Amino acid sequence: MSDTSPIPLLERIEFLDGQQLTAEDLSALKNFNNELRWLHARSLHSWGIGVGFDVQGNRGDSSVSIKPGYAVDCFGREVILFSDQTKTVPAVPG
Repeated sequence: MSDTSPIPLLERIEFLDGQQLTAEDLSALKNFNNELRWLHARSLHSWGIGVGFDVQGNRGDSSVSIKPGYAVDCFGREVILFSDQTKTVPAVPG
């Protein structure tokens, strides 16, 4: 991303019939698609939880249970949790 624009400099990847594809070609295509999807999410949608990510726990518990879900962070990146997770809650002094 440039310092003057929130839009990343993206170069569309083009392949020719019969072209031998290398690992670099496929990595460049993957990076292009990721940047484009992140730009789309940042520009046209808001960050936040799309579905799931229910958190269960009680006051004073030392851990919480997090249910599977899908969200988008403030950079437009997808956050996907496929299975239940248990996370420790840090102690709060006083």
